[in-house]
Amino acid sequence: MRPYLFDCPILPEEFQFPSDYLSLALSNKFPDIEPWEFLSKDMAQSLRYYSFIHLTFPETMLVPFALASDLSGLYNEGWIVLACFDANSEKGKPIIRIYDGARSKVSPLNNVTYSSFSEWLNAAMKESKNYKAEKKEAEEAEEAEEAEEAEEAEEADNAELNKS
Repeated sequence: MRPYLFDCPILPEEFQFPSDYLSLALSNKFPDIEPWEFLSKDMAQSLRYYSFIHLTFPETMLVPFALASDLSGLYNEGWIVLACFDANSEKGKPIIRIYDGARSKVSPLNNVTYSSFSEWLNAAMKESKNYKAEKKEAEEAEEAEEAEEAEEAEEADNAELNKS
């Protein structure tokens, strides 16, 4: 499927995607950086979050390109996080600004920034590795708890049978 790169006149006139992002999007070979996902895979989501950012922070010129979302609450307590290109940056070399849904009143202009797409991607890869380790640990703890509860239920059933 062809990536959605805002092929319509809604982007600021002087804005250019960074070449490393374009190469990745056009190759359609995105790294697995769960809980992050690239918005270019989905036109509707791209437009939804583009509109959201511009309606919420009309003074900004941000172009969202990635979304972190984890409904389990393990990552950012379930709040969305958007990575956005700042269209007011140097042409073809936009800095990355982060919108954190848990701090929804804080402008992305006053939040975490990365100097380039590659710097953000490296940070997202590290973050993903930690997230996956925490997720696995939480799943294993949940499985152990379920096994313990099943064992306790079986012991209670056996005790009830022995009373009879």
